[in-house]
Amino acid sequence: MIKTTSRPVTGYEKIYIGSNERCQFAVEVSDPGLVPKIIRNLKHYILGFHLRLEDLNLVYHNDPINILTIPKNIKNVRQACEYVGSINFNYKDTFSIIAANENTVAINVGHLICDGGFFI
Repeated sequence: MIKTTSRPVTGYEKIYIGSNERCQFAVEVSDPGLVPKIIRNLKHYILGFHLRLEDLNLVYHNDPINILTIPKNIKNVRQACEYVGSINFNYKDTFSIIAANENTVAINVGHLICDGGFFI
């Protein structure tokens, strides 16, 4: 089987690159022991962690995924979403970022890669 590692973005996808639209999602758990599993699953299933933009090509990569820290003053999932939504990242590096603390995990994903329906 031939594995494709890149492909050109379509005309429709170019709209999302230029608009810089992003979707945020956060989850809070009562058992802090679940946080590593949630992070592991999100890193595995959210394609945006494994794609970057090179010229006008989506390129697959296996670069390490950095886990950012949600600050202690963030008290709920809405604030966690606002926090990750405020972090700038370049599509030339990744289409997703992830942040966590002891009981909350939040991600910010380029709308080109997923939308709110994907999280449900």
